[in-house]
Amino acid sequence: MLLSTAALACSVLFLFGFIPLNHGSFDRMAREIIHSYGADSALFGNVSVSLWSGIRIRDSFLSKKISQDSSYWVQIDDLRFRMNLLFAAVGGVAGRITPHEQRADYFYKILNSPFETTAEGIEKLSTTTGLRRIDVSGLSFRVLCEKGTDVYLRGGDVRLRKSWGRTLKGALRLEEVRLNDKKVVRDLRSSLLLRESGIRVRSARGELLNGRLRLGGAIDLKKKTLTRANVEIRGSDLQVLSGVIDDKTGELSGKVDVSIRVDESVADIDSLIISGELRARDVQLKEFSFQRSLVSNMVAPVLSRLAFREISSEFEIKSGKVMTETRGYGDQLDFTASGWINPELYIDQQVEATLYQAIVSELPRVAASSLESTDDGNAMVRCRLFGKVYQPAIELERGTVRRAVGAAVDDVGQGIRSIFRTRR
Repeated sequence: MLLSTAALACSVLFLFGFIPLNHGSFDRMAREIIHSYGADSALFGNVSVSLWSGIRIRDSFLSKKISQDSSYWVQIDDLRFRMNLLFAAVGGVAGRITPHEQRADYFYKILNSPFETTAEGIEKLSTTTGLRRIDVSGLSFRVLCEKGTDVYLRGGDVRLRKSWGRTLKGALRLEEVRLNDKKVVRDLRSSLLLRESGIRVRSARGELLNGRLRLGGAIDLKKKTLTRANVEIRGSDLQVLSGVIDDKTGELSGKVDVSIRVDESVADIDSLIISGELRARDVQLKEFSFQRSLVSNMVAPVLSRLAFREISSEFEIKSGKVMTETRGYGDQLDFTASGWINPELYIDQQVEATLYQAIVSELPRVAASSLESTDDGNAMVRCRLFGKVYQPAIELERGTVRRAVGAAVDDVGQGIRSIFRTRR
């Protein structure tokens, strides 16, 4: 009888361990823990605890102010730590989540030291006793930066499960990413592998600027190195890109394909080893700043609208600058350009363009006479394009300037001679 009673009690206790318990003290403890990690505010709709199933938190909202002009918030509809809390308590987790303990400000560090902070988080999760899975549903994340940049991630779902050793395997899905309220990425899906201090992204697919996106690679968070990374973009819309960058720069349209390769290198802009190719087709440019400069320098309104069948470019990052070699082919002109662009969006490009007869015929005589003639009857112009990418300056080759001055003097001389002829 005693044995039966004990067996019944154990069965009831076992079944009781699957029942989720809700109590206000769980909510308070969760808020205290999150505040101890540096959050400015933490709100939870419901926190429930089950001995065998783990912890479930619904309708979370966390926020942090970094400076006067920058802040971020995180919202999660459903967060589940599927774990054996009894094993976790025995393994010492309870001692590590004492709510009143003051910790480092992780909510500040995640933006200012993302590599180290992410590595610490992965290590904590991978070494937590009793943890089997982590499920995140309805993740939203928004960052407001000091320079006015607004990054918004919405509709995120993450599934991670403990695998062999300290490895976490799973998948990520992200509904959309917006930059300054313009949709950039949508329906991104990827498999994830988190091990010790590293993250590996495999078979990531999605849409970027209405085109196809594929990427993969790995990063060592402690060494801050990228390895075996590659990005493939097909058919992205340049008109959408133009709106994302700046609505006032000009009008741009066309489609673009990009391939990017990252060799093993330190994840720092001055140390990255990146190379790739770009190919754009059916490109049209209208009223960009450099075109307005061309119109002003050459008195050529026709240059305010340019169309190219194809633009191709090879590029690589060296010493923090993107070095480029570019060619463009159009009905009005062909061009080659070589030079660099840096992270602050300053450029320095040496440009050589061949203008076809159809466009030369529309130029004023002074501008047309300043150009070097080619054997096939077209015209050549060489110039330097430099300064801020949105408002670059144009420096014409000296020979072009001399020919322009000569043509202008000839025009003045002819005008004077015609006046004297008239007076006779």
